[in-house]
Amino acid sequence: MELREEFLYHIWDEGHLRNELVTVSGKAVRIVYPGQYNTNRGPDFFNAAVIIDGEHLTGSVEIHPNTYDWIAHHHEENPYYNKVILHVVFEHRGRESHTIREDGQPIEILELKDQLVEDINKLFERHKTYPLKGQSSYCDLLSLIPSDHLQSILRKYGVQRFENKVKRFNTSLLNSDFDQILYEGFLEAMGYDKNKYSFITIAQTLTWKKLKDWYEEGMELDDLISVMTVSSGLLAVSSNYLPAPLVSDIQKRYEIQNYTAQRIHALWQKFRIRPANHPIYRMIVICHFLYRILDKGFVYHLLPIFQESIEYKDLFVRFKRLLAFSGTYHDSMIPRLGDNHLRTILINIVLPIAFLYFQKTGDSEGTQQILKIYENHPALADNYVINFMNKYLSPGQQKLTAGSAMIQQGLIELYFRFCQYHYCDDCRQTFGRSDIEG
Repeated sequence: MELREEFLYHIWDEGHLRNELVTVSGKAVRIVYPGQYNTNRGPDFFNAAVIIDGEHLTGSVEIHPNTYDWIAHHHEENPYYNKVILHVVFEHRGRESHTIREDGQPIEILELKDQLVEDINKLFERHKTYPLKGQSSYCDLLSLIPSDHLQSILRKYGVQRFENKVKRFNTSLLNSDFDQILYEGFLEAMGYDKNKYSFITIAQTLTWKKLKDWYEEGMELDDLISVMTVSSGLLAVSSNYLPAPLVSDIQKRYEIQNYTAQRIHALWQKFRIRPANHPIYRMIVICHFLYRILDKGFVYHLLPIFQESIEYKDLFVRFKRLLAFSGTYHDSMIPRLGDNHLRTILINIVLPIAFLYFQKTGDSEGTQQILKIYENHPALADNYVINFMNKYLSPGQQKLTAGSAMIQQGLIELYFRFCQYHYCDDCRQTFGRSDIEG
């Protein structure tokens, strides 16, 4: 039976847990007060009190069936989840020991699966669904703001969104390094929305250090592709997308390679994915890129292109050339990464990590160069958030957001802060009457 979040709310609220609880990172947890169920915006329970490893904490609790739901629901981009002190999940499948909030702070993860009371069947019978408060219709508040004021607002929130990404990557560095977080970021981007978690799982299981060690032992590109696609089960669900001889060659290569026999638990979603974006194609393409830079790593190969004053067009040409696919695996039939996909990786992953690197190495010119690139980066293709927000902007304001990636990012930030919950009053209070009334 598939667990619904409402059932997990019931388990948490009624305290159907063992007396001795332990977080994923190994810390003892005692629930002093589970909190009050939240029928409004934000985390599932607020005003909770817990003791983690002797430290008394008060705040909110967020509950999910799986750990990755935090990212799937975009909580890592939502400041209303910055008071969460504990992430409660039924099942934890990732390798990460903590969940990272929008403000960059790590929080403990409590997995319930093996820490519930024994009589779980009675809990199913007693399960009650909590009513959820309906959302009001969205108003056209933003369309009342003059374009010049809106541009200023969106630029401000675009910068804030960038800074928040830097904070989150900085938190990831606590148990990692720059090569690993870049590696995870690139693989996550290969998964789009539906397969991000599977790609992240691969990156966290077959770590950059492992790949580098195997490379130094003589691993070839064909070995890397076979390990990535077979151990994750990706090849098995992709037979219709590759020629049969190629599938056979990859499988045989996996059987004779001696680097790993580890099987990775990954669930691949293929429904409503454009054939050209199928994960098997993305994996083969990214393996070519990874193999080219395994000798000295991401930092050595990638960051130097940002360390000199360069126009965006020239920079993008270099970036695109670095990720160019030129392989032997039926070269003509493997779809390449599109320019918009590459620009999305540049904006969401490479620029904030490069900024963080230059910041930590004291390279002020490097940080200024990154900010200059971000400020002048052209707009990306519209996504579902931009399309949603454009419904409530005037034609002139839509042209404004269509010219700059930073302004687009600011619009996305507003969506995750206010608009997805239809909280126009909060929006009005944040911007002030003068901004809205012109």
